[in-house]
Amino acid sequence: DESGVSSYGWGIGMLTGPTMAARSPRDFETLARTTGLLRDRLRRVEAELAGSNYLLARLPEPVLIVNSRRCVALINTAARELFGEDVLCRDLAAVLRDKDVLRATEAVLGGGAGRMAEFQISVPPMRHFRTRVEPLPGHSEGGFAALLTMTDLTDLKRVEQMRADFVANASHELRTPLSTLLGFIETLQE
Repeated sequence: DESGVSSYGWGIGMLTGPTMAARSPRDFETLARTTGLLRDRLRRVEAELAGSNYLLARLPEPVLIVNSRRCVALINTAARELFGEDVLCRDLAAVLRDKDVLRATEAVLGGGAGRMAEFQISVPPMRHFRTRVEPLPGHSEGGFAALLTMTDLTDLKRVEQMRADFVANASHELRTPLSTLLGFIETLQE
């Protein structure tokens, strides 16, 4: 504005405007101190953001962060390897075509508590995942709104299937000799 004072209390006009001669050294000290504090705060915020991005990128499980419109806003390296490079700014339905995960996400975006859902990716090899959808507090329109973390259950499902197959095979293999023995026993009893 004309006086050189912006809505933040200090403007460029304060240093260059016609009233510069009227400013005291104390005003300049206050400006310098405030500028220094703002720079320090900005450095701390940048360091926190860099640390958060570093941690997110190195998480071993795929992580997606979606905004309030259900568009993918941020992904980590594991999610990028799983879903590809072009998932950012796309609707979650285009990335994950599973109705249970989409329902859980809609419920969380609608203000609900965290939810879990399981889904599978049928691109060979078949992979099974458990997804946890959690709300992110203090989100703004278009900002981060929900966090989706995915746990790979493929090995667990494979072990469960092997156990079920083993039990079925073992019971079948044991049933045949037992049937034969029962037949011999019945013959001997007669």
